[in-house]
Amino acid sequence: MVLARYFNKADYATYRQTFQVYLFLIPLLSLGLSQALFYFLPTETERFRGRVMDTFAFLFGVACLFPLSLLLGAGEAVAHLFDNPALRETLWCYAFYPLLVLPVSILFNPVLITRQRAMTVGLFSIFRGVVTGVAVIFPTVYFRDVKTSIYVVAITAFLMNALAFFIVLRATPPGDWRPRLSSLRELLAFAIPLGAASAVATMAVQLDKMIISSLLTPVEAAVYFNGAIAIPLVGVFVGAIMSVITPELRQLVSADKKHEAAELFCAAGRKGAILLLPIMCFLLIAAENFIVVLFSERYAASTSIFQIYLLKLPLQIVTFGTAFVVFGKNKALLWCSLFSLCCNLILSVGLVLFLGGYGAAIATIVTHYILVPVIMFPIMTRCFGESMWRIYPTKFVLLVTLVSAAAAAATYFVGEYFQSFDWTSFFTRNVPWDTVREILLRPNVAIYNLLIQGVVFSIVWLPLAFLFIRSELIALLQIARQVWKKE
Repeated sequence: MVLARYFNKADYATYRQTFQVYLFLIPLLSLGLSQALFYFLPTETERFRGRVMDTFAFLFGVACLFPLSLLLGAGEAVAHLFDNPALRETLWCYAFYPLLVLPVSILFNPVLITRQRAMTVGLFSIFRGVVTGVAVIFPTVYFRDVKTSIYVVAITAFLMNALAFFIVLRATPPGDWRPRLSSLRELLAFAIPLGAASAVATMAVQLDKMIISSLLTPVEAAVYFNGAIAIPLVGVFVGAIMSVITPELRQLVSADKKHEAAELFCAAGRKGAILLLPIMCFLLIAAENFIVVLFSERYAASTSIFQIYLLKLPLQIVTFGTAFVVFGKNKALLWCSLFSLCCNLILSVGLVLFLGGYGAAIATIVTHYILVPVIMFPIMTRCFGESMWRIYPTKFVLLVTLVSAAAAAATYFVGEYFQSFDWTSFFTRNVPWDTVREILLRPNVAIYNLLIQGVVFSIVWLPLAFLFIRSELIALLQIARQVWKKE
């Protein structure tokens, strides 16, 4: 939000492209070890701390490849690929960023979730988000320099991950901590096929942004980046749900209780649907105000890209790759990811040439809807031994979507009235205090429109939800209360 307002579009694109390189490389560097730890740690009784240190030592060594690659000229190649000379310098600003960030980010969730510290994960994620936000805002507002902002973010990330590593060590039970090559080999034997799948899957997700950066100007890329965003906190909520059920899912599969595992997976999907589908329906009609509030009116053109991206949410209520992992179907997951990458590459390049940024967004959505229902669902039905209706809560998804769509329709008509409402005249006529009036007139009118839309949507959605999906809402609240008490 702050970057988009204080940097011009070229500098903003440089900042996003700088970190985009690391985001693209994360799965290659991590080798799927996070998912592998979720597989091994729940049943590890002898060398829990040793497993953690095996992973840390290995990933620290792998992270050293990032600055080494810059020394060998990778920065020049990236700057040429993106046609952005500024990247030659900005990539060096966080050359040592991965050294602690990579191993700790891979270890944190698996260790703490396995040790029944789900609330710690959530609270630390919020704390880290707040600190990182301050680290982004302060240098951007006061220095308005891309390199300074990247330096501050990199240093802050290093310090936050040092704290996270301390939390990880406190959470691990005492025992032999010395890394063992034999243990690492066992972990990598499981993780590398999974890591290849994860790498390809992440490349497929990030591919549209890389193609946009290569084929369009930095200014056009900046507009696309701000539309092709994940909804704030959505990934956190779904990730938290899946992290909590993964150890139990793994234990059920190990005990050959596939029916119970399918019920648990489907229940997680219902919880995710309650969180994601109302957000999707609301933001489809409030997209323009949402984008303007986040990034200012300069990026209003990002609205259509954002609306296209929202259509992914019905298939993101659960992480389908988790089912592949707990059943040990790493090769199948790899082939699914390869299909996604190839399909997205072909569609994106072709559609970008004809439709610009809209083509990349459409290609991403089409690929997602081919991959999950057509390719992944049949494999999952064979693994669970259940029909897809018992694994993916289709009827519940349709019910929540209809309830949310009804609330969105009411919000749309109210929003249309306030879209042209003259807030300046309203506050001038009705607020007698000059200081208060100046404060109220300072924000963009999109903020008031978005607030009103949010209030109207909530007023309509909540009664409908309690009428049609009350039991699931109560169950979700009970789970949150249990996790809180456990912590």
